[in-house]
Amino acid sequence: MPTPLPNPDKYIPALQDNSRRLIDLSINMLQRVPCSEEYTHKEDHFALMGSAFISKQIDHLESIRMLVRENQHKDAGLIARSMVEGTCILFWARDPDTKCPEESRAFLWRGYSVIHDFRAIRERKRAGKRVDSGRKAWVTDWFGNYSKFYLDPKAKSKSDPYRHDSKWSGHTVRELCESVKEIEKISDTFYEIYKATSAWVHWTPEALAGSIQTEGNCITYTSQKMFNGVGLSALVTGIESLLLCTFLLESHSHLGYGERLKEFDEEFASLQRNWQIDETNLLIEEKFSNVRQ
Repeated sequence: MPTPLPNPDKYIPALQDNSRRLIDLSINMLQRVPCSEEYTHKEDHFALMGSAFISKQIDHLESIRMLVRENQHKDAGLIARSMVEGTCILFWARDPDTKCPEESRAFLWRGYSVIHDFRAIRERKRAGKRVDSGRKAWVTDWFGNYSKFYLDPKAKSKSDPYRHDSKWSGHTVRELCESVKEIEKISDTFYEIYKATSAWVHWTPEALAGSIQTEGNCITYTSQKMFNGVGLSALVTGIESLLLCTFLLESHSHLGYGERLKEFDEEFASLQRNWQIDETNLLIEEKFSNVRQ
C-alpha cells in the first residue's frame, strides 16, 4: 500500500464528511436523469449506464466509509480498487465504437443483459419451470438481433458460445482500461492500486504478515487499525472515483449539476492541498481535468 501519512486519523473525519456530502449530491443528481420504462435501441444508453455505475459507486463509497469507521482499512482498499475499475469502464464506454451495435459501447453493455436472459430461460426450461411467453418473445427478438456481438471464439460450449460476465465487452477489465486514452494520465495509479491490493486479495505471506504478531510462544491477532493510512487513501480514492463518474454523466446529460460538482471538486482539492498530501500517498491522482470542464 502507499506510504501512510503521519497521523491519518487527523484527516479521516473531514473525508468522511466530504464523502457523505458527495453521496447526497450524487443521489440528487440521479433523480434528474430522464428514463423510459420501455427498453428500445433509441434510448440514451450512456445515461442509463452512467446512472447505474454511479449508483454502484455510491454503494461502494458507503461501504468504504463504514469499513474505515470500523478500522477495517485494508478491506476498504479492496473496494477502492473496484471503484477505480468502474471509473475506467465508464470512460471506455463513453467513446463510440463502429464495431458495437448502434456504435455505442453503452448499448453493448446494456445489451449484454439479453445473454443473461437467454441463459436464465434455458435454465428454467431445463428445470421444467414455466417461462413467461411475453418475456421469451422479447428475449428471442433481441437475442436474434444482437447475440452475435457477444460471441466468444474460444467458447467451449456449442450451446452457449457467448462471453462470460467478466469479458462482456470482449476485453478483460485491465485490457479495457488500458485502451482508454485518458487512462494514460492515471495508468501508474491504476497499476498501483492493483499492486497494492492484489496481495491482500490473494492471501500472500506479504499481505498477511501484518495480520498476526508473536508474543512469547503464542500468535496473536492484529487488527487493521494500524493501517489507517490505507483507510485514508481508500476514502480519497472513493471520493475521486465517484466524482469523476458524476462529471462524466453531467457532461453527457447536462443535468444542471456542473457548478455544484466543480465547487465540490475545488473544495476537495483545496482540502488536500491544505493537508499537503503528496500524490504518491494516494491511490488515485487528481487528473482528468478535461472531464471537469
